[in-house]
Amino acid sequence: MLPAFLVLFGILAYGLSNVCWKPIIAGCSMITALLIRSIFTILVMAGIAIACRFLPSGILFKRMFFQHAADWKQSVLPAVFSILLSLLGLTLFIYSVNFTPVGISGLLICCSALISAFLAWLIRGEAVPVFQIIAFILAISGVLLLDDTHAYKETSVKGLSLALGGAVCWGFANLGFKKYIPALGTLPFSILQETIVTIVMLLLAAMKLHHNREKQKQLQLMPKPFKLILLVSFCTVVGVYCTNLGMSRLPVIFFSLLVLVQPVTTLAVARLWLKEKLTFRQQIGCILVITGVFTGMIQP
Repeated sequence: MLPAFLVLFGILAYGLSNVCWKPIIAGCSMITALLIRSIFTILVMAGIAIACRFLPSGILFKRMFFQHAADWKQSVLPAVFSILLSLLGLTLFIYSVNFTPVGISGLLICCSALISAFLAWLIRGEAVPVFQIIAFILAISGVLLLDDTHAYKETSVKGLSLALGGAVCWGFANLGFKKYIPALGTLPFSILQETIVTIVMLLLAAMKLHHNREKQKQLQLMPKPFKLILLVSFCTVVGVYCTNLGMSRLPVIFFSLLVLVQPVTTLAVARLWLKEKLTFRQQIGCILVITGVFTGMIQP
């Protein structure tokens, strides 16, 4: 079950980055933050790729990074579409935290797991064993308990719509990722993923710079939360690679179940870093989610 634990490790990294986004957006624009994040992640991934090329071919570490890619050229364009769809989901999520508490957005994003699982059953014909149905019921019940009903007083329809829109985008993008990661290889796909993000952000930054010049303003190249952006970049490298590797080796339905751990990791990071207290209800919710995930790992 190494791929499952890699996914959980990646989800932990994403949980940490989720907590960072709100102060980042408060200090600089989303375009600037994503551009710096993506450039840094590409440099790190490129360094990993170069280092791996010098390793002997039989080493497990190298085989985990570079998988056989039989139809690389035929898979690039459809893979780019899935990546753009995933980027749209990320953009909607980041914008949603301007109108809703981070916890609410993080919980709504979990809908992407249900969408992916349903599409995997409907389109890919993946089987859903009884123990995985029980696991989903436990995990979803736990996620619902994590919700702070009082937080909805501080949210808006716009914020909820943005978060749900991001969940729909990620739900569909996951099916494309499942198909094209094995075709391209985990690390090449991850590098392509971050390259696409960088290109899009460069185009948006150029448009913003042109617009600001007309208004005699300057684009902020070194934002205040620079250290937080670098932390998010590191989390992105870990999260992107680990989840991509896990997705390439796990059924989409099981992968979707593991994704439900993300709000638990976000709450855990907020508890340790921001000293936020967890209510008794949230503690029970965390236990149910974790129980559900381990139930899903049971082999028939």
